[in-house]
Amino acid sequence: MPKVSVTLTDKSIKNALRAFKQSTSRKKRLCDGGCKGLNLILLKTNSGTSVRWEVRGLGVERSLYGLTYPDCGINEARNKAREYFASLRSGIDPLIEKERIKQEQAEQTQETIKQAYTFGKASHDWFEMVRKADKWINDAGGEKKAEINLRCHILSVVGDVPINEFTWRHVYDVMMHNDLYRCKSEQAKKCRAIINQVCLYAHTHGYRDADDEPARLTGALKAKLDLVVPVKKEKGHEPRVEPDDIPEFFAQIDEFDGMASKMLKFCILTASRPGMVQKAKHTNPITKTSFVTAVRWEDIDLDAGTWTVSPIVMKMKGREEFVVHLSSYAIAFLRSIPRFEGCPWVFTRDGRNPIGAGAMARVIDSMNAKRRARGLREWIDEKESKRLGRPINASPHGTARSSFRTWLTTDKHKNYQRFNLEAIELCLAHFVGDEYGGGYNRPDLSDSRRECMEAWGRYCTTGLYPDE
Repeated sequence: MPKVSVTLTDKSIKNALRAFKQSTSRKKRLCDGGCKGLNLILLKTNSGTSVRWEVRGLGVERSLYGLTYPDCGINEARNKAREYFASLRSGIDPLIEKERIKQEQAEQTQETIKQAYTFGKASHDWFEMVRKADKWINDAGGEKKAEINLRCHILSVVGDVPINEFTWRHVYDVMMHNDLYRCKSEQAKKCRAIINQVCLYAHTHGYRDADDEPARLTGALKAKLDLVVPVKKEKGHEPRVEPDDIPEFFAQIDEFDGMASKMLKFCILTASRPGMVQKAKHTNPITKTSFVTAVRWEDIDLDAGTWTVSPIVMKMKGREEFVVHLSSYAIAFLRSIPRFEGCPWVFTRDGRNPIGAGAMARVIDSMNAKRRARGLREWIDEKESKRLGRPINASPHGTARSSFRTWLTTDKHKNYQRFNLEAIELCLAHFVGDEYGGGYNRPDLSDSRRECMEAWGRYCTTGLYPDE
């Protein structure tokens, strides 16, 4: 005969629980004769003994809604067990249905969160993440540009779009806003890069289903943007101070005592690109690591009269370091600059960081402000101003390099006969090739280059030509 289950009572459960605790058994099942399929499971755990209700029958064996004894009494457990089996007979498993409803509610909650998580919110969180990770620690200009691109070109158009619904069409709207793609192609490219990073950030944090970069120039976006003809910028030249005015310009720099003005003088004396002397961020092509550059004392040999510049800074692939030959005027100038103990940078205000981009241009702005107040002609490039229809200030780049080359090849005082043209180009890091790609034509012309730099330094400082 099959074993008949005893109807459970509080007393029988209490006795069974006492005996179970004294036994060596880890688990015991008490079947309830008062409700077929209802069991009470006694289980020893590390934290004590658990007593939970379980249903067993009609092909299932599982916990009864996670109910435990004595929180759920015998009669309540029997009623829930009978309801459970009745639902099973009708084809519905209440526990599975409960989990399904719970899952649906969780998905609905997540979808609500996704709908409320806009591109604007995602971009804010992405920006903060990048900033806190010190991605811009050596590129303050990059952080500022990203903030400006977001604020001025992206968020005003798609800031309220749910990030999970963001598609290439929204990117297209950004590109078309204020003719961004047509008139500012480089800025449009940077905006697309930001959009892609924000979308990937949202995906990795569970706010966006698609693992894509909607701003990539592929597929439908490329097809649409290919119909937009970008405005070709009319190519001009770096605005400069005319060579005849260099001595006066150079003398006025001395009216400013800051390090930025000293950096401008050095840039002109060495005919350097601003990126060679001011703070700039570069990436090592081999290690792919970023680093900051500027003029360092360790790269300058005052006794030898040389300044050695990394080929990465010069963007000269496959070439060796570039050597700038310093004139006696440049050497004397460097010796007069105060040094910060332990600081590698030549031009620094605080002894910790090199002076960044834009500082030299601001010096020229200040010089022009003084000239306006005195009623003098400002330092503007007349040709570029006429071409663009507005006053264009002379730039550090054009003044340091274009004026240098023009002065060395001018008819005045027969400079064009005096200096080696190839040496002039080498002073500017313009390497002259030949039909064999420079395989044969690899001159150094150190003496000729020193002669060029010495004459230029003398002219900047005194206004005298070589024959004077």
